[in-house]
Amino acid sequence: MPRSSPFDVLNPTLMVIAAALVLSQAGFAKGASDLLGPTRAKLAALETCLGQSSDLDLLKRGLLVGWRKGAPKAPTLKDWPPPPPPPPEYLVSLDQDIQACNLALRLKDEEQRQILKDVQKDIQVKASDCRNFGMGRKVPVSVTTIRGAKTENGWQVFYKWACSTL
Repeated sequence: MPRSSPFDVLNPTLMVIAAALVLSQAGFAKGASDLLGPTRAKLAALETCLGQSSDLDLLKRGLLVGWRKGAPKAPTLKDWPPPPPPPPEYLVSLDQDIQACNLALRLKDEEQRQILKDVQKDIQVKASDCRNFGMGRKVPVSVTTIRGAKTENGWQVFYKWACSTL
């Protein structure tokens, strides 16, 4: 007869507890990864429009997994916690890329190619920024208007999508 140990009784109990912990962690991870659902959807829409590219792959990795040293291409429980979702303004910027890309698909020849190049350039800039400074960040901008040598208030300042001027 095999020798029994007082710990043999604990084995089934420990296995049930361990399984419950693993399942609860997986459920918790899924809930947190759902925060990245809108980001994932926007990146998929861009890939549908632009096709696969190394810049888009870099941006996906940065926004969905993060740039922790040695992080794999797809997030796993080992990569917990996942990166926070990008700020709403960043998602709006991705929406603008999607809209421009979809518009380009309805245009002809040179206009289409130029808009698609502009969107690809914006993705390249976003991917580089994401890798160098972190996931989908907001960049504060301060504007001072000057006339001659003096600061002058009361001006209205507009901005233009950077890639449309490149």
